[in-house]
Amino acid sequence: MAKYALIVRDTEPPQGRGKIAHTLTNALALQAAGHDVKVLFEGQGVEWLDLFQKREDKFTQHYGARFDEVHSAGLLAGACNFCTTVRFKVAHGAEHFGVPLYGDDGQHGSLITFLDDGYQVLSF
Repeated sequence: MAKYALIVRDTEPPQGRGKIAHTLTNALALQAAGHDVKVLFEGQGVEWLDLFQKREDKFTQHYGARFDEVHSAGLLAGACNFCTTVRFKVAHGAEHFGVPLYGDDGQHGSLITFLDDGYQVLSF
């Protein structure tokens, strides 16, 4: 069994939508295959937490069930503290889904903990 940390960093249409759709799909497929999977949000990607909480557009409504499946499976493992609380101010989305913030208070998070724990980092 391998360990994968899938990082979402983009929300800009249309690329960002494809990236989150593939991240969610791959997270579930990897878990189904017996791998240890974590989904992490950094940079502009933290906005997905807010967007999936609100579900105000057709994209988040359509992929909402898949996001909920990833959430229910316990795969939403973290969001960059700085990006979530300071830069994009979407802490309410992280709180809503119970996504922990990584990085010191108000600071960027580091992937070193995940790397030290043996996770292979894949960025979408």
